[in-house]
Amino acid sequence: MNECMEVFGAARWITEYLRKAGGKHAPVFRKRFTVGKAFAKAECAICGLGHFELKINNRKVSEDLFTPGFTRYDRRAEYYIYDVTEYLQTGENIAEVTLGNNWFNQSAVDIFRSEGQDWRSDPKFLLNLVCDNESILVSDPNWLVAHGPILENTIRTGERFDARKILPPWQADETPDPNTWKRVYITDSPGGILTQAYAPACRITKKLEPQRSWQLAPGKKIYDFGVNIAGNCQIKVKGPVGGMVKLVFGEKLGPKWDLDNSKIAVYTMDPDFQHDWYLLNDADEQLWAPTFTYHGFRYVQVTLDPGVELLEIEARVIRSSFAEISEAKCSDAVLNKISELARRSFESNFVNHPTDCPHREKMGWTGDAQLAAELGLWNYDVSENYRAYLDSMRDCQRRNGQIPGQVPFCDHWQFGPVWDSALIILPYQIWRFTGDITAIGENYLAGKRLMDYFASIAVDHIVEMGPGDWCHWSRSMAISGKVDATAYYCYCADILSKTAAVAGYPQDEEIWKNLAGNIRQAFRKEFCRPGGHCAKDEITALALALTFDLAEPSERSAMAKRLNDKVLENNCKACFGISGAKAVPRALAENGYFDTALTVLTQKELPGWGWWLDYGATSLWEDWGGTMSLNHVMFGDPGAWLWEFAGGIHPRTGVECAGFKRFTITPPATDKLTSFTGQYRSPQGVIEWAWEKDPAGIFKGTLNIPANCTVEFTPVGGKTGVLTTGAHKLQW
Repeated sequence: MNECMEVFGAARWITEYLRKAGGKHAPVFRKRFTVGKAFAKAECAICGLGHFELKINNRKVSEDLFTPGFTRYDRRAEYYIYDVTEYLQTGENIAEVTLGNNWFNQSAVDIFRSEGQDWRSDPKFLLNLVCDNESILVSDPNWLVAHGPILENTIRTGERFDARKILPPWQADETPDPNTWKRVYITDSPGGILTQAYAPACRITKKLEPQRSWQLAPGKKIYDFGVNIAGNCQIKVKGPVGGMVKLVFGEKLGPKWDLDNSKIAVYTMDPDFQHDWYLLNDADEQLWAPTFTYHGFRYVQVTLDPGVELLEIEARVIRSSFAEISEAKCSDAVLNKISELARRSFESNFVNHPTDCPHREKMGWTGDAQLAAELGLWNYDVSENYRAYLDSMRDCQRRNGQIPGQVPFCDHWQFGPVWDSALIILPYQIWRFTGDITAIGENYLAGKRLMDYFASIAVDHIVEMGPGDWCHWSRSMAISGKVDATAYYCYCADILSKTAAVAGYPQDEEIWKNLAGNIRQAFRKEFCRPGGHCAKDEITALALALTFDLAEPSERSAMAKRLNDKVLENNCKACFGISGAKAVPRALAENGYFDTALTVLTQKELPGWGWWLDYGATSLWEDWGGTMSLNHVMFGDPGAWLWEFAGGIHPRTGVECAGFKRFTITPPATDKLTSFTGQYRSPQGVIEWAWEKDPAGIFKGTLNIPANCTVEFTPVGGKTGVLTTGAHKLQW
């Protein structure tokens, strides 16, 4: 018996339509059912596509939002099992399921052709409610369906809600109006396997009040919530029946202090991009928030019909509800602020799966995900959400091993190893930080197939595919796609050599080591020259060679000095793209140039993170000049750099080390920082680490090590000491 039959029994997929083109509305399904006797426990299994909201006896059974998450629906769809014991009563009960479209029935035309996907279908659901192991309600032809108040809902545009069309609850013994409530149809499954969702779902994590507002015209006003977020708004209104409230969401203002969405609306061919609407009924005061949509925004432009009054408005921050597990800060206020912006961008770009931006695309770009992996794992308990994303990555993988740049959307197939390596890097980083080998085991064979694909496009172990340091300040100064593609190809081979045995394939370890060695030699032959040179001595090329151990050991010192000199010659400006944004500060700090790295991260000239701060950034931008999206996470590694280099803490790999069972602390040698303090909830317990430098140049630290942990502590210029569980006071 397969999983679907075990969980859903006699349930059938049902829909509003049968083989018809779907609309934008959200159909509402209802059914009466009877609980004949007292019971101890009731559970409801449901998969509703694209999104579902489940109510029993007019009560929502969960605070989860946007369930299930976006998957490649023709390969995999997720179901949820909710404990509904408290929602049932002996006797008559009423179940209600409302279905949203999400990516399953995406209708807005865009340049990605997302409205034309093979999986697209009308919303449908499968349900089985069990009381004390006995099925008492299933999705079957006996349900009824109606058009509810949600007239439109699309992931690309927004939600249109007509409160006059709210469906009243069914009363006891009432016969539903046949003009409203229609028959349902049995329909086909989405085509893939059903798997139980295990990653934390989306929820409201914060609520924000407007920081200021201003009138644009009679009935039209802008509200500023102070920071750039992903989410939607809840409003309280009153006014005449049929009066309309229109909300338009954006992150940027025009020269007349009106909303300017020109840069983020360019990919969606729909004038209603980032719009919500609410039409009033006859209630005195009405409270409303969308059910099936979210936006990226700082500002909301509200337009009211005559007579309509907006009584309240609040922004609801929505993201996958993984827990925050750390807190860190240092004596440099700019680095602290950049780290804060990195975390906000990470949260804004994790609404069910990692994305590039929460407005223009909402696409799961793999390059953005792998570049932000350490940022995520240092700050959040996000490993299960990454695992779910990796499930989709495998579902999208072609037979030749290639994966797309966008997952689970399956588009942009030639972005190369910097993007594709997410399939190998994410399981490795999960293992480093948590000690959990599950993701390694699940993805190892898929990683092998990906490496076979890389080998098929390599020429003498050199890969040339990808844009080469994407979003560089000056494309004329950017490295070629050969440099970072080959560097990441080698990095993937190194990772697989470390994870093969853990995945159960110890015989592969030497194969990967040999491949990494061959790629390393090819890289040196192609790009490196005596005297510490690499490629055209672009700072990203030098940094990648150092970070991924591609330089000859005898050349490392000269290459690191060359990198430092090149950076200083350019006044520590961020003259790199997303590959360099991660590699350059790390390579400098790892090779004795901590203060230069810190200056790169904090200097305030263009291009640079500090320049963003001076120009009002509240999240990370897509490009250094701020001409495109203002909420991207791909430049977010400073939020991990704060831990690993200002704090000096590094997780290690190996069965005896991963998950912070054994880790290292190497405090920085610095004249620019005077303190660091951090608390990190590791799998072994909370690690507390703080250091400060007094006016005489003496460093003092306090370290609390949880049980079952060992720390290798190496002060600058000193010998490594081994510390174990307990509180330690240190001086160097």
